[in-house]
Amino acid sequence: MSLFGCIPATATAEGLVGAMLRSGGFLKEMTGREIVRVMAAPYPAEAARIADERGWL
Repeated sequence: MSLFGCIPATATAEGLVGAMLRSGGFLKEMTGREIVRVMAAPYPAEAARIADERGWL
């Protein structure tokens, strides 16, 4: 098994794997854009690259 081209332990150690608690959730008042910003905040360079590639900026 591999995750993101790595064995699971390596992918986890490199911060490529995350989890969201099922009992949690986003506020109903949040827009889709706001949710994406919250989730992308720990990865600003990668988020900016992806947004640029897709013309979102």
